[in-house]
Amino acid sequence: GTPINAIQGIPYINFVTSESTGAKGISLTLVTIEPGDGCVPHYHLDSETALFLLSGEVVTRYGDELQHEVVARAGQSVYIGPNIPHSARNVGNVPAVAVSVRTDGDEQCRTIPYLPHEMAVKSA
Repeated sequence: GTPINAIQGIPYINFVTSESTGAKGISLTLVTIEPGDGCVPHYHLDSETALFLLSGEVVTRYGDELQHEVVARAGQSVYIGPNIPHSARNVGNVPAVAVSVRTDGDEQCRTIPYLPHEMAVKSA
């Protein structure tokens, strides 16, 4: 795989992308989040995401104000629909490692940083 510094602010290793294989409708990456770290809020334009957690414990917040959350542990999966703002944080004591599959061959091209309205108002 090819390591990259993802737009999400966490390290990725790309295995299947449009660049590496010519894939058009799917990408496969390995995501690692160190204990206490997380990714910046973002969404994937018109693309679904499924993650399978290999190790660790991750809280994923999602929704227009990141008001919902789901906890996933090793052996569990998380689905994120297209255009759904989300962020993830490793709340465990070991690196959280997940396999990520997206319905987009260009994994980073349509990944958009997201600033929820609530956060924008607080920083103004």
